Amino acid sequence: RRQLVSWNSFWQKIRRGVVFQASGVRLLSQDLQHALRLVLKVLFLKHALRRREANVCRRAVKDLLVLVPFLIILLIPLSPPGHMLVFSLILKVYPDFVPSPFTEHRQNVMRIYREIQPVSEKKSW
Repeated sequence: RRQLVSWNSFWQKIRRGVVFQASGVRLLSQDLQHALRLVLKVLFLKHALRRREANVCRRAVKDLLVLVPFLIILLIPLSPPGHMLVFSLILKVYPDFVPSPFTEHRQNVMRIYREIQPVSEKKSW
């Protein structure tokens, strides 16, 4: 019975991790699409970006550029303590190393936004 409980707990952790990563990828793709729309507005409609729009574009580009080394380090075959050591050292030196869609804060904000969004505006995934 104890082994069954630990097995269920293991699969719940795996499921939460997969859902977290999938929603991070979805957020990243939404950010990149939005930034691309803004860039196209600037190029073709000669639209001047507001500060908030420029920040959205900067964040999307930063997330895309940070994603490459983040994935490389993640895919290097290290032991779990090795990954913890490498990521803790990198995060001390460069605190924004994790792409923003893959942070708990950003995903919680988006979850809350989806919950309070009116039904007429909700998109089906």
